[in-house]
Amino acid sequence: MGSAALLLALSDLLDIAIPLPTLIKQHALIEALQSEASTTHLEEEEAPETWWRTADLRGSEWRFMLASPRPDLLQEGIPLKDYCSEIVKGRPVRDGAVEEQEVGFLPVADIRMLSGNPPRRWVPATAERVTVVRPGDLCVAEPGERPHATVAQTEAVADLRVYVLRLRDPHLGPALAQYLNGREGFALRKILISGAAIPILRRNDLENLPVRPEALDQLVPDLPVTPLADRLERLLWLS
Repeated sequence: MGSAALLLALSDLLDIAIPLPTLIKQHALIEALQSEASTTHLEEEEAPETWWRTADLRGSEWRFMLASPRPDLLQEGIPLKDYCSEIVKGRPVRDGAVEEQEVGFLPVADIRMLSGNPPRRWVPATAERVTVVRPGDLCVAEPGERPHATVAQTEAVADLRVYVLRLRDPHLGPALAQYLNGREGFALRKILISGAAIPILRRNDLENLPVRPEALDQLVPDLPVTPLADRLERLLWLS
């Protein structure tokens, strides 16, 4: 213990007892934990195989023809932009950003946050020239092969590397996110991304990414969108 400030000695910290549920309660939690674990896995895309074919490249984009043996998949479905009233991209948020949450500040929705992790940066809610994310907006990562698509639950500010999709029917948000994150959406994104060092999904390609309406009907629209850490917190400590 210090004179000016209270300090916790390392030895005392190591001696703190951590409460654990009884074995009976631990066994009772197994099914609930397995259920939560099932929401963290997606169907894996099969490894690409060598493929050959003849094709007429006239009037076609070479990058699509070379990216997949099935470029015709890009013609099957409704363009994603038809589900949206607006698609905007995030802006730089370095100026004024802080690493500790403060009153009157909004979290920065970056790729890490889209993946279910807690926010790590905040900016003033009154900041200018930022892209505000509203609850119900669908957020999609720009770089990488995985879309990290998620439906916003709270107001936030979009990072430069995040697209914000304002949906005509917000009820379709969870199903669209699941579609983009799933096997079919992953395969389409693989065809559309470009860039040698860091593959990115260009805005025009995102807008035209096809969505089969019947695929949305097969998806579960109410998958949990609460960060995994929060769900485990409630399950393990509040049960």
